[in-house]
Amino acid sequence: MKSITNKAIATIVIPLAISFIITNIVSFFSVYNNTLEATGIEAYGCANITTALIDPNLMVLALEGDTLAQQELGKLINWTVEHKHIFRNQYILDLNGTVVATDDYTSEVDLKTGDSHPIDEETLEYIKTNKIPKDSRVYDLNGHSTLTGYAPVFLDNDPSKEIIAISAIDFDGKIVMERTIENIKSNLFFHLVQIILVILVSAWFINRTIKPIKVVQKKMREVSEGNLTTEMDINTKDEIEE
Repeated sequence: MKSITNKAIATIVIPLAISFIITNIVSFFSVYNNTLEATGIEAYGCANITTALIDPNLMVLALEGDTLAQQELGKLINWTVEHKHIFRNQYILDLNGTVVATDDYTSEVDLKTGDSHPIDEETLEYIKTNKIPKDSRVYDLNGHSTLTGYAPVFLDNDPSKEIIAISAIDFDGKIVMERTIENIKSNLFFHLVQIILVILVSAWFINRTIKPIKVVQKKMREVSEGNLTTEMDINTKDEIEE
């Protein structure tokens, strides 16, 4: 037979547990989406700034298929990852999404010059039409979870001129999840501590409240055994005393 204490505690614990789960699921997705947006801004912001590293003459030659220019351009953009280790790699795409130059770190994701990048047509059109940077969602790049920031590369590095290429900087897609967990784990811990404290205090209070019932139970057992003179000393000032 289940005790009243256990039933009462379960009545408190179950709603708390459900509330805890729902609240933290909602919190997780909210923080994840905010982190995703912030990471995307960080990626395309850096992709945009580092277009200044690109030598305009090398860029034109690289787009024409000059292998030496492509290699030199790749060496120039090594600067980004070497100075900002949070990024994984950087490369340059033509306006069709074909890789025309890569830094030394792009080989880690099996992407090389001449490969077709999985950038979607919507993103390509957005950058070409609006001439502003854009980020991707987390996607799979040759088996590697990836988030990419894209920025337009202008002829002669002059924003008033036409777009001739796209600068791309990759984050490891896992960083979004890592940052999300880092942001919510303190709240998760404090919520859990609060629930444990509520359960402990409730258990103490419930046990104290029903203690007289145990006295009644004991005395009724004595009565059932034939002791009709038993007395009970209960001082609770509530229905149990009555």
